[in-house]
Amino acid sequence: MAVEIGTATNYKDLLLKLKTFLTGAALGTQAWTALRYTTGAAGAADELILRAPGNGGTDQIFSGITTFENVTADYYNWRIAGFSGFDAALTFGAEPGVMKDVFVPLWNSPISYWFIANGRRCIMIAKVSTVYCMMYLGFINQYASPSQFPYPLFIGGAQSHGAEPSLTDPLWRWSNPGNQNHNFPMGNLNGNFSQARLRTNNGVWKNLYASTSLNQGNYIDAADSGIWPYQSGMSNIQQNLGAAAQSVVIPIILSGSEPEIYGEFDGIAATSGQGIASEDILTVGGDSWLVVQDVFRTTRDRYCCVRLV
Repeated sequence: MAVEIGTATNYKDLLLKLKTFLTGAALGTQAWTALRYTTGAAGAADELILRAPGNGGTDQIFSGITTFENVTADYYNWRIAGFSGFDAALTFGAEPGVMKDVFVPLWNSPISYWFIANGRRCIMIAKVSTVYCMMYLGFINQYASPSQFPYPLFIGGAQSHGAEPSLTDPLWRWSNPGNQNHNFPMGNLNGNFSQARLRTNNGVWKNLYASTSLNQGNYIDAADSGIWPYQSGMSNIQQNLGAAAQSVVIPIILSGSEPEIYGEFDGIAATSGQGIASEDILTVGGDSWLVVQDVFRTTRDRYCCVRLV
């Protein structure tokens, strides 16, 4: 696994830095391949399509990012996507098995970032003003053998919409205080889309969400799919932790309404927000975990943590 911490000039420079990190020497034999990288002038899109090799070098894991902006509405964002393959003759939105309904809201000013990657997945945290936006591209740790669940591709961002608003709508902005903006581990269903999307074995992209209306003990919601333990606001967990700050990391488990439990995030865990703040480091079992809030939310059930080593 490789980690890079730095500052990008703006949202397009952030994409270039991510490409350089994923395809460079830091990942060694687990380096990703840039299948397409194009840049546009101000106002035009930059586009990056990637193939990850898996930790053993034998997988082909496809994902992509394209930028879009509107100066009047003051947003400068990423559209992130997952694919089942790549065809150089096709456009971004027409690639095989495409899912392109998740976003990362950014801006055209300096962005502090954290990149964490291995051959199976990439995690990004981007700090925009005082909010934290997350992204996940790649495989989860599936609760099945590779032959049973060969392509557990997850795409997670920090923004989603049911029907996409007009390109001049301020809902696209990073400062949108609504349910459109959630970090995917703690995300809510917004219209027909969530910030967390998993490709299942039948090729369908599932909405995964942490509805606080679910029963305390349930892994799943009858209507769709769930993210545990954020369902019901971690109430049953929080009450057993006491008032003092505690370094606790809990696997985040993804489940479906089939019923089926798909697996868990690779390198992201739930934690209690009691006595901690974003960018704190939790040390658990010799590992360092970066604390991240849910975009702008800072109640104690709105934090997760990302393993740095």
